[in-house]
Amino acid sequence: MLSDRHREILGAIGLTGATHDELGYLMRAREFADLDVAGLIVYWPESQPRPVRVLSDTSRRGTWNLTAAGADAIGALSPVRVI
Repeated sequence: MLSDRHREILGAIGLTGATHDELGYLMRAREFADLDVAGLIVYWPESQPRPVRVLSDTSRRGTWNLTAAGADAIGALSPVRVI
């Protein structure tokens, strides 16, 4: 189960990703490591191709990004409506 701190971190990363500087103190939280280990976030290094698990096309190199599971955990995925 995600705590408020987990959700705060996921929200700070958002669909565009967040750099180490943008995340600041949140990166030092135990909950940040929890999210990484659980596969809810993934880092996209500056010098590497885009990781497959990076969810959004608006993400930038050198940022932490949400995976589909991370976005789903905070309701950032748009529901698909079938008519």
